[in-house]
Amino acid sequence: MTSADPPRELPVALLDRAFDEVQIGLALLSLTAHVLRVNPAGAALLGRKPDELVGQELGGLVHPDDLREALGEVRRLEAAGSAGPIVVRLRCAGGHWRWIRAHATLLPATDPVGFVVFEDVTDELAVADALREAEERSARRYAQQLDVVAIGRLALSGVSPQAVAQRATEVVLERLGAHHVAVLTDDGHEAGLLQMAGAGSFAAMTGVYRRPRDEPWREVVRRGEALFVHDLLHGEVPLTDEERAAVVGAELRSVVLCPILPSKAAPGALVATSSEVGAFTRDDAGFLESVAHVVAASLDTALALSELRHQALHDALTGLANRSLVLEHLELSLQRAKRHGHDLALVMCDVDRFKTINDGYGHPAGDEVLRVVGRRIARHLRPGDLLGRFGGDELVVVLTELEDPEQAEAVARRLVDAVRAPIAVGDEVIRTSISVGVAAASGRDGCSSAELLHRADAALYEAKAAGRDRVVVAD
Repeated sequence: MTSADPPRELPVALLDRAFDEVQIGLALLSLTAHVLRVNPAGAALLGRKPDELVGQELGGLVHPDDLREALGEVRRLEAAGSAGPIVVRLRCAGGHWRWIRAHATLLPATDPVGFVVFEDVTDELAVADALREAEERSARRYAQQLDVVAIGRLALSGVSPQAVAQRATEVVLERLGAHHVAVLTDDGHEAGLLQMAGAGSFAAMTGVYRRPRDEPWREVVRRGEALFVHDLLHGEVPLTDEERAAVVGAELRSVVLCPILPSKAAPGALVATSSEVGAFTRDDAGFLESVAHVVAASLDTALALSELRHQALHDALTGLANRSLVLEHLELSLQRAKRHGHDLALVMCDVDRFKTINDGYGHPAGDEVLRVVGRRIARHLRPGDLLGRFGGDELVVVLTELEDPEQAEAVARRLVDAVRAPIAVGDEVIRTSISVGVAAASGRDGCSSAELLHRADAALYEAKAAGRDRVVVAD
């Protein structure tokens, strides 16, 4: 046969044989969307035999969600002469679905038909879906890591634990699409953990809501792992009728409870809720635990700073305010008195014969006497008054917002009476007393802290000179 010879038509029998034996799905489809013919390989993709498919309409084979698209391709085939590629789900013999990629060409004839070539791409799509999900998880984890770093930087900037916790709740709310997120801390209150920060529907409950220290929370703290409840209404956590009604009313279905475990501060919890069943998964555990670690570190840092400040401003022996704190408090109290016209007083107390106690009973006994005297004085003071150790055996009380200056003298006399009771130190019983000097000031006087200290000290010297165990009020 030369290049000038016309091509010969292939015998119909040979074409039929090729149609039936080729190892890819082939089908003939009418423009009314009926299967006219399908080869064995194509039928086998669906777990069927060819004659089981012949005569069926696309509506009985294609997934309902994909049918509109498939019928649209049939119309395009009729109008344009070709269609596809299209990916749809076809029903298999067992009732399950397989993803099929297909494209078609219109064969001209008295009654045109579509010649369809199709293949199974279920596994291909599964791999693609798995890769896409892995990429999405990776991107989400990266974004979550950036969130944790941002919260950590905020904590390192020196802001309060409340500010760190508040930002943490906002980030978790946005990142996980939660209904409500809260940070709960244990402040020792008998009613339970306090919501110190919150975002979402219950944000207004910050500083008000308390969660009981129930068994789920205790178990979370013991295990140090987050607890995921996928459906609150179906028995994962026992609920009373009242609790169930509250859950339904708040439209809550799933919750995650993640422990906050500081090294020194009391444990707490990071809580997220959702109105959707199974909204939180184990993939979220690492993110929540990292956020909880940052909040815990912030609480520990705040506690450490508080302890350092306490140590810097309090006497190591008695635990009372030291000289620096007393002077600072006195100055601030005088400023407030000037603004509001209040009266205040400075009460200086000196333990009588303290050197004799130290020499006769030893310094440990003298230390215990100072501690006991401090405790006895503190019991007779109001919450706003400040008691401090000024040095040695000298204790100072700042009385603020007095109704009149004479009130300070009455308080001082109660202190003298309270200290006279014997003090047991080991096997010894030590009797002691205090001498007290009182200096009062009015906000209208414009008295300075130095002047008030000088007057109180002079009154104290006068009390000791007059025989001790008494009160002298400065003019």
